[in-house]
Amino acid sequence: MKSLLLTLSLLLTAGFTYAQQGTLAGKVKDKKTGEPIIGAVVFITGTGTAANTDIDGSFNLKTQPGMYKITVSYVSYKQATYENIKVEPGKTTTVDFEIEETASTSLNAVTIVGTRQTNTDIALINELKQSEVVVSGVSGEQIAKSLDRDAAETVKRIPGVTIMNDRYIVIRGMNERYNTVMLNDALTPSTEPDSRAFSFDVLPTSVIDRILIYKNGSPELPGDFGGGVIKVYTKNFADENTTSIGISASYRGNTTFGNFLSAPGSNTDFLGFDNGDRALPSSFQGNINQKQPEQLTEMGRQLPNTWTGDPGKALPDMRFSVGMTRVLDVKDIRFSNVTAISYSNTRLFTSGTRVKYLDFDESAGKSPLNFSYIDETSTQNSRLGILHNWTARLNNRNRIEFSNLFNQLVLIQFFTEEVLNTQMG
Repeated sequence: MKSLLLTLSLLLTAGFTYAQQGTLAGKVKDKKTGEPIIGAVVFITGTGTAANTDIDGSFNLKTQPGMYKITVSYVSYKQATYENIKVEPGKTTTVDFEIEETASTSLNAVTIVGTRQTNTDIALINELKQSEVVVSGVSGEQIAKSLDRDAAETVKRIPGVTIMNDRYIVIRGMNERYNTVMLNDALTPSTEPDSRAFSFDVLPTSVIDRILIYKNGSPELPGDFGGGVIKVYTKNFADENTTSIGISASYRGNTTFGNFLSAPGSNTDFLGFDNGDRALPSSFQGNINQKQPEQLTEMGRQLPNTWTGDPGKALPDMRFSVGMTRVLDVKDIRFSNVTAISYSNTRLFTSGTRVKYLDFDESAGKSPLNFSYIDETSTQNSRLGILHNWTARLNNRNRIEFSNLFNQLVLIQFFTEEVLNTQMG
């Protein structure tokens, strides 16, 4: 019985309270034209009680009885406040409000400046679709997922492309001399002294934006290629400061930790530089073809006698790369720097048998042996590559680029021969 009485008491109190609420209704109109304003906000000042006007500009706001200050607001209109609005219990108080449009003012233009992203998968797909020739490619986004250390490992993922000697590209079976390489739309110089070739292991993946390979001709492409045109684009502009470091070591079968001969030389050979230990004597100046025989004999005696190598063990192949991007703002000009340093030191030991036979001997029914040798070659490659690009963005339409590529290579080979058998014929 007590619970029942308490429930009835609460219901009667709630109903009485609800019955004592009043309603504030009306319309919100434009002060000059008298047209209703849709979406205006009518609220009791200092509280969260509010209502929005409908399509006719009408509103309906329920609240407790009392004297209120009412505020009406709308975008591009002056906020209007009305005081002493009385709301009576159980009744509807009708009040129409008028608000005035603010004076027309022009807003300041906001210009958003950004760099078009070209290293994403979507950007690469769009570029491939717009091309009118057969082209394949790989984006910087894909390169980051693959964890490749240089461009040579990246391009071999493209169909129809293979890598020779871990650095040279082969397209459709045609070696490096028949392919054209462009770096940021500029023809690259040959990285080899005696052949037309570009070594792709000088570009670490941290600075590559995208790689495109064209397999047929087009008016905008060079015409002196037989295999394909490889376009490599680097990150010439950076939006933030970044630093990446990569270090790797690899084991080479039949070489690493095995016997290895090193030729006597400079203590800077590992960097690809000679500090003068291999320099010719001063007597070799001028044209040696104009020297007398006795002079040539004396000059030959001045050359170092380095027919024996320094025995040792082959260390694992080492590769090291550093990629950095830096951004600097000087007043209204933004400077951007992209730097990549790559270094590799690799060793290769090969052993093979070289055999030569004389003319066929009919009486013996075989070709007599002329000689048989075991050739052993110890090869050490050291390469230092530096990519250093600067970009100055003057404004939204103009920028200046300064690109640099440095490559230093040293190849040291030491040959030994062991005579197995020889017979002069």
